[in-house]
Amino acid sequence: MYPLFESICIKDGQLLNAEWHRRRYRNSYKELYGYEAKSDILDNVQIPAEFREGLVKLRIRYNDASFKREFEKYQIKKITTLKLVEDNAIEYNLKYCDRAKLNLLFDKREECNDILIIKNKYVTDTLYCNIVFFDGESWITPSQPLLKGTARERLLTQKIIFQKPVRIEDLQNFTHFKLINAMRNFDVVEAVETANVIH
Repeated sequence: MYPLFESICIKDGQLLNAEWHRRRYRNSYKELYGYEAKSDILDNVQIPAEFREGLVKLRIRYNDASFKREFEKYQIKKITTLKLVEDNAIEYNLKYCDRAKLNLLFDKREECNDILIIKNKYVTDTLYCNIVFFDGESWITPSQPLLKGTARERLLTQKIIFQKPVRIEDLQNFTHFKLINAMRNFDVVEAVETANVIH
């Protein structure tokens, strides 16, 4: 049983943003188990030859004693429409392998590519991504995400994006959005018009 996981981007055989994943692993491990991890999540990672070119996702499931590592070729999905779905009880503060409640929300997407989850009137995340909005001057990410993703934390630290509370009614103040995570680089993914967020 592996309760938590990390998804790490590999590009042309190189692990990207490894320290941000190490940091979240250490913090998540301590929060779940109550003591410091004795191992490094990326110790002894050997990238198989067939995964040393192009974009690859390394998924590492883990518990308090062991890791399970899986590699897969990755292609960034084009997501152009989001369906607003509301759940005031949803919790996903750690990167749990059990995503059943999120998947139930995803089933409500209707004709849209993905969902945008609203909790207590505030915008949070999509199924697998943090979201950032463009207000004409800056890129803004909601300050109350379900999960503080590694890409989100890195971009905030670098002051490429900024955070503030975003309510449903604030969506009209933004022109575009991007969906980011470890596999979806901010500079690569396309900006989509916020009109494509469907109520």
